[in-house]
Amino acid sequence: MNPTIVILCILAGCATAIQGGLNRRIAELWGASPTILLNGLSLCVAATLTVWLASRSDSAFASLIGAKPGGLTRPHWWYVIPGLLGFFMLMVMPGAMAKLGVTQVFVLLLAGQLLTALVWDKWIEGLSVSLSRVGGVILVFLGSWLSSRG
Repeated sequence: MNPTIVILCILAGCATAIQGGLNRRIAELWGASPTILLNGLSLCVAATLTVWLASRSDSAFASLIGAKPGGLTRPHWWYVIPGLLGFFMLMVMPGAMAKLGVTQVFVLLLAGQLLTALVWDKWIEGLSVSLSRVGGVILVFLGSWLSSRG
């Protein structure tokens, strides 16, 4: 396993927790709709700058994030699903954190992600799902239940 990717994934998890907590605080002051608008605008600015900088570079990073030749000419209807799922998360997370706390919400989020990941790996990626992976997901659900008890 590539240690750089592992560290980046852990940092992404940290960023998600911080983002959720900050969104909850902003939503308490502004409400959910303006908070979601702020997130969307921030994402658009960050994405625009990233694509613009990548288009001006010959680096390996640019080849990873840049548009693929001909890729933007064939959009499919399902290309909007990731954005809609992100919107759903932004709608649910701040209120859930206010009611359950950040730890409980992220344990439940992780449980949902792992369960979905098992199904995705099996049915979309065609990967085998081992007993140890299923056991790990069950342990996360057990941890979620335990953490909600006290």
